[in-house]
Amino acid sequence: LWNCRIPNDNSNFSRWPVVMNSYPSGCAKIGFRDYLKTLEKKDIQYLNGLVRKALDGMNRDFHTDYPVKILAGTFRWHRISGRIYHDPDGSPSEIFGVITDISDKKEIEEQLLSETRKLIERVKELNCLYTLSKIIESPNISVEDTLTQAVELIPPSWQYPEISAGRIRYEKMEFRTDNYRRTRWKQSAKINIDGNNRGFIEVTYLRKMPLIDEGPFLKEERLLINAMAEHLSRFLKRKHDEQILTKQLNQLSLGAKISHVLTSNTRLPGMLNKCCDAVYAHYKPARAVIWLLKKNDTERNLQAFQGRSDRLDPALGIIEIDSESMIWRVFESQKKIHFKGLLNSFNGREGRWFQNEGIDSCICLPLQVSNQPLGVFGP
Repeated sequence: LWNCRIPNDNSNFSRWPVVMNSYPSGCAKIGFRDYLKTLEKKDIQYLNGLVRKALDGMNRDFHTDYPVKILAGTFRWHRISGRIYHDPDGSPSEIFGVITDISDKKEIEEQLLSETRKLIERVKELNCLYTLSKIIESPNISVEDTLTQAVELIPPSWQYPEISAGRIRYEKMEFRTDNYRRTRWKQSAKINIDGNNRGFIEVTYLRKMPLIDEGPFLKEERLLINAMAEHLSRFLKRKHDEQILTKQLNQLSLGAKISHVLTSNTRLPGMLNKCCDAVYAHYKPARAVIWLLKKNDTERNLQAFQGRSDRLDPALGIIEIDSESMIWRVFESQKKIHFKGLLNSFNGREGRWFQNEGIDSCICLPLQVSNQPLGVFGP
């Protein structure tokens, strides 16, 4: 408890002749001015301001909280509160107050504040995973759209969203937040499909922050980025499997169509065109071509009959092919070969045909009947 007669000069409260009647627990029994010396300068200035407002009639009562150094050299939290009393003429005459030790209350408040911060972080993390799950579950969403949206979830889900940036790499694709740049303060997790590393997800801080569990990152943020990587890995594996299944189904469909053509009574030119039509509809190449080859008297000379998806040109039915020809190389090796730069690689009748058609790349596959070379197919 403390009290004081208000001096006529109304000087700063810290200079008043305050009488200390009792002391908070653990506090040295010293004069009020010595007691104030245990406070921070800013706290003393703030206390003077509060008393000044009370004297000016803005508030009859005042109080403030501040840390003080006690005998053991440790800090305790105190609250000083006071009330100003006036003479009958209305002038302030005396002030009475109490200094209370509120350290236990402050400790509870700090614990509540800390738990509240942790709870906010956990809610952010749950929102991140929930939103990511909703994105992944969207029907017919592409890989590109999924990763574009996923990378934007990173900054608001980490402890310091204003300085957080994100990046996701998958195979040859990369997605970044607008503020992304490389820094040494980063956290990452691998994207694995069938045990193979196919990419990663990464979060970076744009400036140095206090060290916590994993550098400047919380241990819960490690769990979060691992969970995001796991979600994306499962999604990308599903997309990968869907692509393989779709490809296999398309190949089966193509094979069924060609088998139907080959078992029909269609004459050879029409059969070639229908086979090429089926291939063209499946692969969407610039052209689909079938060359049927047979050896002449010399092994260096081949005759080729050509069918195309857009038309069958009898005038191109016979083509002289030598041993340097790409068609010959596939026919002889019975192996698939991918040719690039055809416009600059071949001369002669075959080369002129590719130049006229404007075709610069071709995948050639051998055709066999009863394990006997029959021709070459080139989409």
